[in-house]
This record gives sequence, C-alpha cells and structure tokens, in this order.
Amino acid sequence: MDQDANTSRWRQAFAQCTPTLEALARAHDEEGRLATRAWWVICMGSNVQECKGVYGDWKAEAAHELPRQLRASDTEAAVGLAGWPPLAQCVLDRGRSVGVEVGRTLAVVEAEGVKQQAGAEWQRAVGEVEPLRSRLQDNFLKNRLAPSRASMQLDELRVCQTWLFGLASRLEACQLHARDFAATAGMRDANQPLLGYDEERWDPNAPVWQDMELCVNAQAERAGADCDVAWRRRSGR
Repeated sequence: MDQDANTSRWRQAFAQCTPTLEALARAHDEEGRLATRAWWVICMGSNVQECKGVYGDWKAEAAHELPRQLRASDTEAAVGLAGWPPLAQCVLDRGRSVGVEVGRTLAVVEAEGVKQQAGAEWQRAVGEVEPLRSRLQDNFLKNRLAPSRASMQLDELRVCQTWLFGLASRLEACQLHARDFAATAGMRDANQPLLGYDEERWDPNAPVWQDMELCVNAQAERAGADCDVAWRRRSGR
C-alpha cells in the first residue's frame, strides 16, 4: 500500500475519533485526561485497519474483565490488560508511518484544552471582580495608576491587594490560599475585604500573601493573561 493510501486511511480514522479529542480538550482533571487519552487510542485501534486485529484481542479481553460501560475510574484496569500494549503500540506505529507522533498530538490537544479552560475561568473571575476594581480605582486612586507594577506606589499597592484577593477567592486553585490569607488578615467577611481593614495584617511580604499572589499570577499565566494588565486596563474594555 502506498504512502498516500496510508495517510488517507489514518485521516479517516482520525476524523472518526475527533469527538474523543474534543472530550480530551474539555477534561477538567488528570483522571479525566488519562481516561480520554485511553479512549482515543481505543477508538483509533477500532478504526485503523492495520490495528483492528489487536483491537479485537483487547476488546475480547475487556469484555471479560471490565464493565460494559467504561468509566474514568476503569482506565487503570483497561490499560492493564494484556492486550493493551500491542494495541497502543499499533496506533503509535501507524501514526509514525504517516509522520504523526501520537503522544505529541495528544499533548497539544490537552494543553490547548487546559489553556481554554483556564482562560474561561480567568475571564469569569476578572468579570466578577470588575465592579470592585472600578470602585477601588475611582474612589481611592482617582484612576491615577502607575504605568507598571514596578513603578507602583504604596497607596496603589494597598488598593490593588484588595482586588487581587478578590481574584484569588474566585479562582479554584487559589481559594485555599485566599481563605488562609483572610484568616491571617482577620477578615470578617471575605466578600467585604475592607470591612475591619488592618493595614499591618495585609503585609505584601508575608508568606501567606506571597503564596496567594503567586497562585493568582500562575493562573493568569495558564490562561495566557497578565494580572498587571488586567489591573490597569481601562474600564469597559
């Protein structure tokens, strides 16, 4: 069989398994991503002509060992079957025969999915604290902001801290850090961070604050965003 025919057959199988790649991009945790990668290999094995034999062997084994409807929690058992290594290797080999590195393809899809999810969460969090940002900048700074974080004066830093805490309290990865800081700051109500505000307890050099700030910046980076840009952007943009 010539190379063009090989490539065409791979593309046809790939198209059949596109919904599984889309599910990989939507997976929210490592268990879900591992499961979806395995289901994609199974899908490709069932559609690539050269792999159908080893797929049949794995499927027959799975019928005896696994539930009929596979769940994410069944992934370890599914890939632990004797028929899995030949199936996975066949899909890898057929991909390489047409110039595709399967591992790299899955990694790109997964990374893009993580970025999209992080971006959606970041935009949601920024949107939720936008009223707070506007009030803080208007009431305390009269919208006079330094051109960059490096040139930020103490008064702006203190105001920005309140906004950053608001972000942390809405980003899932940072919520524990936000709760720890709220306790350290003696915050009466996390939804009203300035109630009973004690400047000394909002120490930007304290480890509990540093951990929270690093988390927020890391989530911004995952989303392809920049925390400082979000703070300085014009209202309504």
